[in-house]
Amino acid sequence: MPYATETTDPGFRHGEREVRLTIIRNIRDHLQDPNADTTWCGLNLDFTGATFDGGDFSGSMFSGGTVSFRGSTFSGGTVHFSHSTYSGSTVSFRTSMFSGATVNFGDSTYSRGAISFSGSMFYDGTVSFNRSWFSGAAVSFHDSTLSGGKVSFSDSTYDSDTVVFQDSHIQASATIHWGPFPVIPGP
Repeated sequence: MPYATETTDPGFRHGEREVRLTIIRNIRDHLQDPNADTTWCGLNLDFTGATFDGGDFSGSMFSGGTVSFRGSTFSGGTVHFSHSTYSGSTVSFRTSMFSGATVNFGDSTYSRGAISFSGSMFYDGTVSFNRSWFSGAAVSFHDSTLSGGKVSFSDSTYDSDTVVFQDSHIQASATIHWGPFPVIPGP
């Protein structure tokens, strides 16, 4: 679903952004309660190759199924995934590009399943996982490139080895913020 985001682009259409944001809100509304009659929690959703310059998925429950944002572009505006729960689903942001947007995954719970940012590129903007809880979900940034902008995990809690940056390329112009780390009581 790529589209022209700049008013000077030849393919730009007035009103298209508002329609896209309304569709995203409608999808979010169906991902709030897995017990609702109209729930889409647990279904497969495919946003492969989409362009996001805003949108609100906050409070979503990814509790099964596969959700693909593979190859998507987050090019501006603010996209919220905050206060969401990732429990038993596979959510892929593989090979996505984060270039100028603020994307908020903060205040979320990652308890089961897999969330992949493998092969993604972070060139500008801010991606936040602040105040999140990582417990049992596999979160991978394998082979990602961070060459600008900021990725933050401030005030998050980890009770297993769940966030992996293996073979990632982190350049001096990128910022990754960790901590402070809360004390987790032992057995």
